Amino acid sequence: MKAAVRCSALDMAGLSAAEKHAKRQDKTSAKRVVRDASPLVYKTLDLRSAYDAHTKGVRQNKAAKKPVLHFIVRFPPELLDERRTNRSKEELQRAMVRQAVEFINETHGGNAVFAARLDRDEAGESIVDVFASPVYEKRTKRTPPDQPGEMWSSATKFGRELADKHREEIQRRHSGAAPNYSAPRAVGIALQSEFAAFFERRNNIKLEPKREKSDGAPDRLETEAFKAVETERTELKTQREQLDAERAKLDAAQVDFERQKSVAVEAVRAERKRVSGLRGILVERLKSLDEAISEVRKSLPRIRRSIQIALRLGSRKEVEETRAARTDAVKIMPQMKRTKAETVALLRAMSAPKKAPEKLADTDSFDGPTV
Repeated sequence: MKAAVRCSALDMAGLSAAEKHAKRQDKTSAKRVVRDASPLVYKTLDLRSAYDAHTKGVRQNKAAKKPVLHFIVRFPPELLDERRTNRSKEELQRAMVRQAVEFINETHGGNAVFAARLDRDEAGESIVDVFASPVYEKRTKRTPPDQPGEMWSSATKFGRELADKHREEIQRRHSGAAPNYSAPRAVGIALQSEFAAFFERRNNIKLEPKREKSDGAPDRLETEAFKAVETERTELKTQREQLDAERAKLDAAQVDFERQKSVAVEAVRAERKRVSGLRGILVERLKSLDEAISEVRKSLPRIRRSIQIALRLGSRKEVEETRAARTDAVKIMPQMKRTKAETVALLRAMSAPKKAPEKLADTDSFDGPTV
């Protein structure tokens, strides 16, 4: 989880602009709205009148041109996951507002915040805007011990004190140059460290170690840029999910292809086995035909001699039977030769390679001449 706090100083014009934005009376606020939800408000949205009431009777340096501090306190969005707790989102957001106000008051003298709110109609639902003008009692050597000191307001006093508290870290991160402890970056470093410690102490939740920057370039995105980044991230996530779905389909198709391929291979093997068996049967049949033809050919001379003997010595009946046997032998020979020729042709057909499919002519394509 990550948490952050940023601070900027406002003059009266800036405070008026912030009030218009809070009341959704400017163009920027209309662009940022993503849902219909009212803000959670601490005290009021009337920032200028709240500031005037907060600083009534309070003195401040005449040279102070920006007496108001605008803090943007970002809590970890993961806190709003209602599955982590039995509390509703609104209860969690109200706790964020209370803690943001508590943190700013705690680090800025105890009487600093005059207004705060959490906008629930924008993309970020865990960001609290806090408006403060730290008021403190100023005591000098001239102040009687038994009397209160004058009340003053300062936008820089407590920031400098925080920076001095975190002097070691600020010096380490300002390599090669003596840091200005009242500069915005020095105050920002101290403020961030203070908020991380406050959050962990207050919620008993460990945050990710903060990533230290080597320079003072801003690392916070404006809302419009943030929305653009979030939109891009959402689109990338959608595309990634689509790619994962396509990959799953391809994997399933590959598995199905391999299965069908395996079935086809087994079918081919079975067919080859069947054809091989048929070929063996035909070969045996051809062998038997050759033997039968050979026997018939051998028997013809014997039949001829038997007829001659029967004509000289035998009866008429024996002669007729011998001649009938010769006639049958002569008739069956052509039939056996035809059967042999058919068997040989069938064996050759089974052994010959398959002919490649005939290619279509160009005129057979879809973009060819119309018939």
